[in-house]
Amino acid sequence: MNLTYAPQPLYAALHAAEFPAQALLRLRPDLQSRPVVVLEGAAPVESVCAMNTHARRRGASLRMTLVEAEGLNGL
Repeated sequence: MNLTYAPQPLYAALHAAEFPAQALLRLRPDLQSRPVVVLEGAAPVESVCAMNTHARRRGASLRMTLVEAEGLNGL
């Protein structure tokens, strides 16, 4: 009887919500209590690609332009 074991490949799918913001706040813990957004793109068309809860509560949303984000108080 041949009982060779051939392991099957395993796969995992992960979703890290707001990953760029989480990574930034991990590197800069001093910003965790402040509203923070992360921008992507090149000037002058930068837009918000991630944010923390504090920024969302202040009215930030994905794909806001830099000018729109700067208009939010304390962001």
